[in-house]
Formats: sequence, structure tokens, C-alpha cells
Amino acid sequence: MQGMAEARGGGTPSGLPLRFGHRIARRRLAGPLRLRGVAEVRLPRARWIGLAALVFALLAACGGPAAAEVIVAVAGPASGTGADRTAEIKAAAAHAVSRLNAGGGIGGEAARNVTDDDGCTSAGGEAAARRIVALNPSLVLGHPCAAAAVAAAKVYAVAGIVFIATSTRHPALTKRRAGPTIFRLDGRDDRQGTFAGATLARLYPGARAALVSDRTAYARHIVTDARAALLAATAPEPALFTLVAGDKDYGRLVGAIARSGAAVVLFAGFPLEAATVLRQLRAGGSEAAFIASDASATREFVDAAGASGRAARFVVRDEPGGASDGSLPDSATQAGRPASPLTRRTMAAVELWAKAVARASPAASGIAVAAALQGMGGDPAPDAAPRSPTLGFDASGDAKLASFRLIDMTGLQHLLDGQP
Repeated sequence: MQGMAEARGGGTPSGLPLRFGHRIARRRLAGPLRLRGVAEVRLPRARWIGLAALVFALLAACGGPAAAEVIVAVAGPASGTGADRTAEIKAAAAHAVSRLNAGGGIGGEAARNVTDDDGCTSAGGEAAARRIVALNPSLVLGHPCAAAAVAAAKVYAVAGIVFIATSTRHPALTKRRAGPTIFRLDGRDDRQGTFAGATLARLYPGARAALVSDRTAYARHIVTDARAALLAATAPEPALFTLVAGDKDYGRLVGAIARSGAAVVLFAGFPLEAATVLRQLRAGGSEAAFIASDASATREFVDAAGASGRAARFVVRDEPGGASDGSLPDSATQAGRPASPLTRRTMAAVELWAKAVARASPAASGIAVAAALQGMGGDPAPDAAPRSPTLGFDASGDAKLASFRLIDMTGLQHLLDGQP
């Protein structure tokens, strides 16, 4: 028996080759087992039953299919820039997965979290993504640094793995979308002009606006998009003005704005110039409303504008998922308090993905789950409209959430003081 097992390439602890297991099962276990060239072996019935059970156990261990595993991965820098956001995403993902498992998991399978360090660099993002892809995850979250997120997205897209970025605002992630499995559940930094123009059209219907820029690429982009949004809303053609940063006297500019008949001024530029223009507008008797871009939403503006700045308003980044944002679930809490916006976005990402899996079927590929995710939500609302209670994604993979909001001086003071 020993020699035969070795000649056949291995065997069970009893010396029988594994491929005879199915024959054992079909025989009458009380009878003798006859193998060609081997003397008849007679064992008690109980021994045969034990032997058959052992063989079947070995067959199941060696040849049976492995249980499905559902992995939710989180990647981001473990130290340095972005490490705090990584830690928050990781904690939120763990909480969401725990709740998911308490409700039965995904198709009856429990999910688990894994993490990886992307170093907040492009090379680190690509390397972390390749390590994560080797684990065959169902969902990836994180990569809060833009360079790492863009590099990692290319790897996930090729592998057909769903990646939802909940703390990456750089437009390149979805503007040059690597593939249909790449999504963003956060705002986009290149939508300030569109928001500003739509806001002007909504707050000042039928009125002419003056758009002022300081000739930087940042300001030109805002003004170009604001003008397009105004015209799209059938508002009057805005008056366009430029200035040279660093000047002390903008009297000629202020006179031109007054002569244009503008009811509202959108200033795209930096705080000292914004404050100087506003002071001189008020000194010249202009009562036109004044709205400044986010670069001017600083203490420097407050100090330089003085009393003239009391009625000024500002376009600032929105933080989707804030306590007043009805587009994300309210269920997440931290020590009995409402969770942070990033935590809520991350938990919402897991919940949306789980719904997409249920819609596509637990055995569906990442591409099929992404298609279900893409189809969620209603029609996109204008960026200036109130937050929508229905969350979905547009054709670029961006969530239909506001990227910016309008605040007054009181709101700016709260923002500068670190209040929500």
C-alpha cells in the first residue's frame, strides 16, 4: 500500500490515492475493497465509514471552491499630508461595513476592510492601487491626495474595480475619467464660476452683472464660466472688466462699473484688490451688490474692507454632507453628535455601492455594479439650486452635489473661526 501511494503521486493518511475516494463512496461500505494488484483488505464497517468521511473532507479542502470574499479597501497616506483624512475615511468605512454586515452583508457574505498607504504621491497611489487590485476588492475608497487618486484611478479602471473618492476635489479625477468604475462623492473645484453665474441669475433675475477679474488664470476661468452660466439662464450680457493687481487706485474701473448699470458685481481675484474696489465703489455712491470669489474670503479682506464690507458676500467651497445637507444619510453619529461631512460622504458611498450591488446582483462584475451606480438618482439639478434629497451621479461620475455655496459676512466670520 505504501509503495503504491508513492508511485501514484501521494495519497491519504491511509495510503489510498485521493482519486479513489469517489469509488469508495459508491461501494457497500461493509464489503471488502479490491484494488488491482493489491491483496484484499477487510476492515470493520466503522473504519470504512471513517475512511470515506476523511477522503471526502480532503476532496472538499483541496478541490472545492473557496467561499466568496467581499473586500472594501481604503487607501491614503498613513502620515503627513492627508493622513487625517485617511484616518477619518478608514473609520467611517469600518463603521459602514459593520452596519452592512449586521444587516446580512452582501449576498449573505460578510464584508471586511483592508487599508494601504499611498504616500500622497502619484507613484505611491499607483503602487497602492496595484497591491489593492491583487486582493480583488469589491470597492475602493480614499486616496484623498489628488495626484495619488488620479494615478490610482487608472489602475482600478483597467481592473474593473469600483473606486469612489470622497475627499478629492481636483477636476482631473473625473474630467479625464479613467473608466466607468471611477466616481467622486465630493465637490469639484472647477465649478465655482458656473455656480456664481447661476447664483447671480437666480438672485438678480433680469439685472445686468459686472464681472471683474485680475487677469490670473484662476480669475479668468471663474469669469468665463460665470458669463456662460448667466447667458444659459437668459440673463443680460454681463459687463466684463479687468484690473492690474497691486494698484492702489481703481477709480477708472469703478467709474466704468457705475456707467455699465450693473446691479451686482462679481469679483474674481484676491482680497486686497477686492477690498479696494469695494471701498471705492461705496465711496463713489454705488450700491451694487458685491460678491467675491473664494480667494477673497479671508481675514485680510475683512480688515481691508472695513465698514464697506459688511454687506459683501462670498462664494466658498461647499462641504457636501454637512449637518444641513439633506442629500446624504443622517444616520452617522460620532459620540452622539452628527458625524463630519467627510464621514457622512464615506458612509453614503458604502451604502450607495451596496444598493448598486443589490440592483446588479451580488455576483455581478465591477463594471455591472458601476453601471447600476451610474443609473442611480434623478436628473441633475442646477448647481445653484437647493440641495437635492436624491443622490446620483452625472455622466462624468461626479455626484450631483453642490460644489460651492454663498455666504455673507457673518458666515465668513464663522468660517474663519472654524465654525460650520
